[in-house]
Amino acid sequence: MALEGLLDLALRPSFSHFLFILNENSYSIYQNSERFEKEISQKKEKLFLFAKEHEGIEKEKYLTLLEEEKQKLFPDFLKVNPLFSFVKTFVILGHDFFDLDATLQKAKEASLKGPVFLLLLTEKGHGDERIKKDQEGFYHAVNPSFAPSPLFMPSRIKASIIERLLQEHEDLYLISPAMRTSSFLNTCFDNFPKQCIDARIAEEHAMLLSAGLLIKGKRVVLDIYSTFLQRAIDELIENILRQKLPLVIFLERASLVEDGSSHQGIFDVAMLSSLPNLKMYAPYDKTSYEIVSKHAYEDINHCSIIRVPREYFLEDVAVSCYEPIQFLKRENNKKLTLGIGPRGYMLAKDAKDCDIAMVLDLTLE
Repeated sequence: MALEGLLDLALRPSFSHFLFILNENSYSIYQNSERFEKEISQKKEKLFLFAKEHEGIEKEKYLTLLEEEKQKLFPDFLKVNPLFSFVKTFVILGHDFFDLDATLQKAKEASLKGPVFLLLLTEKGHGDERIKKDQEGFYHAVNPSFAPSPLFMPSRIKASIIERLLQEHEDLYLISPAMRTSSFLNTCFDNFPKQCIDARIAEEHAMLLSAGLLIKGKRVVLDIYSTFLQRAIDELIENILRQKLPLVIFLERASLVEDGSSHQGIFDVAMLSSLPNLKMYAPYDKTSYEIVSKHAYEDINHCSIIRVPREYFLEDVAVSCYEPIQFLKRENNKKLTLGIGPRGYMLAKDAKDCDIAMVLDLTLE
């Protein structure tokens, strides 16, 4: 999307006063491996070495040479159009808020004369020593230290189910768009490296890769956040559902979460439940997760989506068999309370003077 914006900008010569900011922070969720990030990091190190080697020369000459070295940091696609002939370049530490604020003011003033390039060299974790030492992404978000230890966490249950499926089926692939740590999939990746694919932060690619493997006769489990699936809805419809491919999707964080409004998994039911060739499930305890996961994997006629909420289970409710609507209490009352997911069960089980049922299948035909 950023590249699309740059290409559009290159076609509009009148838009010559802008500030281009590139934040290079070594790793996003965990260590980067993409070629672009590696090249930027290597050029950054060369720039620092250059500055150290030329400390003793005259100031004006040094600044001239430094500007020339900074120009070498620009990606090649920024050099193909004369629009990206920057009038000023800034390279600063992105985690130094005072320097960042002052430099942004200077950069905005300089942009009145033409394009300005600002490279931020940011180190994550300043303010929390645990995050500074973290190289795996365990502290992508800071969890409260007083959080209770859950009895049954849906993400861990899901991970154990996927690991068992990988062990039982050699033709099964697990695909995750950069969520292996936060979704508790590291054990799967460690034990079954040939069957696990990290698609990085590229949800559309993850969906297309799933389609390609399914067309070749393989089975695929895609583990993806509810909010991140929003970026790949088009690929889901066109390349999975239209072709009736039996993809199994575990939809992580499909609920209210503590990571802010950008990560609330509250739209997937409305967006997906009416789509063709798709089944969507909302298990509410450990047993229903096991049953629904088995049912979804054996269903070769639909794409199956299993919601994995953030909230945890306080107890396990016995379910003898899979039913789209699982009745928990039958007393022939005139009222019926329907629950969806763990939170729905917690509310429904306390309902008085009514029958209680949990909706497992959200796409009843």
